[in-house]
Amino acid sequence: MSRTIPMEQFPAGMDPGPGWQWHFWSIFAGQSLSLIGSAMTQFVLIWWIPIST
Repeated sequence: MSRTIPMEQFPAGMDPGPGWQWHFWSIFAGQSLSLIGSAMTQFVLIWWIPIST
């Protein structure tokens, strides 16, 4: 069961402000691309090391 809290009760530092969705999704997309790139690098290294040695 969730409870909603009126914005007036949040401290000033807790208000995400306008456009928070764009900021959230841009960070989320960047982190997702970074994770995919890291996974691809690990996969390629597994094959490249035995082939090159």
